[in-house]
Amino acid sequence: MGMTLQDLEDAASAPSATRSVLIVDDDRISLKFLDHQVQAMGYRTVLASDGHEALTILQHSPDAFGAILLDRIMPHIDGMTVMQKIKDNPRLRDIPVVMQTSAKSPEEIEEGIGSGVFHYLTKPINIDMLRVTLRSAMRTFETHSTNKQARTNSTAGFGMLQSAQFNVRTPEEAKVLAAFLSECFPEPERVLQGIEALLFNAIEHGNLEIGGPAKAELSQSGALRREIEQRLSDPRFASKAVEVTLTRKDGGVYVVVSDQGEGFNWRDHLKIDPVHAGNRFGRGIAMAGSVCFDKLMYNDKGNKAVAYVADGSALNW
Repeated sequence: MGMTLQDLEDAASAPSATRSVLIVDDDRISLKFLDHQVQAMGYRTVLASDGHEALTILQHSPDAFGAILLDRIMPHIDGMTVMQKIKDNPRLRDIPVVMQTSAKSPEEIEEGIGSGVFHYLTKPINIDMLRVTLRSAMRTFETHSTNKQARTNSTAGFGMLQSAQFNVRTPEEAKVLAAFLSECFPEPERVLQGIEALLFNAIEHGNLEIGGPAKAELSQSGALRREIEQRLSDPRFASKAVEVTLTRKDGGVYVVVSDQGEGFNWRDHLKIDPVHAGNRFGRGIAMAGSVCFDKLMYNDKGNKAVAYVADGSALNW
């Protein structure tokens, strides 16, 4: 027998080792057989008779499961579509999916594995193989959850940060600060590259006055790093710093990057343009504006950038 709604809610708050297995199969006989076998292995089960029902259950209780046993061939919404929905959802993508199917062609198996399936079982299911696979899947999920929680605990304070101000001078300092600041945003991986691009531009083009064409030439010759180090020691630039301010307001997070340079024509660089595709300077600013932030603005002069990302944690399908 499958679990009730209350059982699901209890499982969602339980340690990962006691979480349930979601079994998805449109064949009622196969579903009952798998339910019996998986419960005999010591796991609690939840049953879904098609892909739509499975997605509904996952949407309601995304934290209740430690593994999913998914049939590939089903009407309406097939297993591959369900798999894609799972991998596209941040709250579900780490749950190991064991796909079971009668499709045995190398192309179909390769497609399944390529989609991120934890393991691929062909019908008729070998119960010993299923037992080993589910045990491995549960252990994998438990290990991942433990590691993820440790990372969450170490960065939990970033969400409490309301405002902070920093000064950086060097690219090395910029890398460290970018990694720190990214953790204050809803999706750190999304914004990291954009923050780095803004900081590097402020240091290299702004404070150190290495313009776009000069930067491209120095990069091609392998001399950019040496030129940056020399200018950082030059009395004309040694005292210059980039001021960085992070503020949480207006339902999101702002980062403001100000340099002491003469600015640049930012209007030519905010959108991805084939002209700048091979240029680290142009491409970095364009990626920041198009991909990394919800909004990116500059002052008229071009020596102050304001980037914004809205807070949001909705469960989207």
